[in-house]
Amino acid sequence: MRGRITTLLALGLLCVSVPGHPAGQSTKDTTFIAGIDSALQEFEAQARSVTAIHPILSTRPPIAFAHQDRLYLFDHDSSHQSYRFVRTVPPPFPLPEGICASFPLSAYDNRPTSIVTPDILDSQSGYATLLHEFVHCEQARTVKQTLKSGLKVYKDARANQQYSWELNHPSPYDDSQFVRDYTDLLTALRKKDAHQIRRIRNRLYEHLDRVDYEYMLWQEWKEGFARYLENKVRRAWDLDGHTGKTGPPFTRVTVYTGGDWFIEFLTGQDPSLETAPERLFHTMHDYGR
Repeated sequence: MRGRITTLLALGLLCVSVPGHPAGQSTKDTTFIAGIDSALQEFEAQARSVTAIHPILSTRPPIAFAHQDRLYLFDHDSSHQSYRFVRTVPPPFPLPEGICASFPLSAYDNRPTSIVTPDILDSQSGYATLLHEFVHCEQARTVKQTLKSGLKVYKDARANQQYSWELNHPSPYDDSQFVRDYTDLLTALRKKDAHQIRRIRNRLYEHLDRVDYEYMLWQEWKEGFARYLENKVRRAWDLDGHTGKTGPPFTRVTVYTGGDWFIEFLTGQDPSLETAPERLFHTMHDYGR
């Protein structure tokens, strides 16, 4: 199946607008939409095989495929148990090449939507990545705003109109004590050493400013949980796990990995945390204090 979408795009570029198509829609649109529709059916079949892993993996949020300066929006039709093309919409801002993200789409009633490129449907690895984005959509649909509203880092960012704070918060990744503590945390998580994990979490809480601790925690919970479920899917499909670099220099992706491992540790101790996102967040926040 790999490359099938790319081939369909190439074929579509040979087409031109012709009479008989809806206004503004050309045969290349029709070809592209048909290719996505077919690929989504294969995705659905594969995704159904992992729904027992977690209830979130049964959710089907809207998907917008970035193509030729437009978003091709597909939404799930529950009566047919499949995705259907809805319409094209303009992107809300210039999208980076190869975008793979989730956010409320203003052109679709601010519904949490996965924004991706068509090649995500070319492989099982891409399917796992798309399911990762579905996790973020469900977080946004349910508990994300409630949890975020209680964080000083979010309140300060909103007051300063720093709307990209989740990507751009200046965390002390090069601070020597933070690097030492987070390195020790990753080691303790690998070993599942509860005593050490508690001790190091407390060290991080004592050392970091409140906003930096909250930011670390937010990324561990939000991105860590999506990665945790994605890696469960990858293991079910005999794919390589997805982890970031765990040695210096640190970035927020290091914290994604720490969150994945921390959540795996905590849910190993209390499996009910896996389906209780708010309680999981507060358990992570308070652990070791």
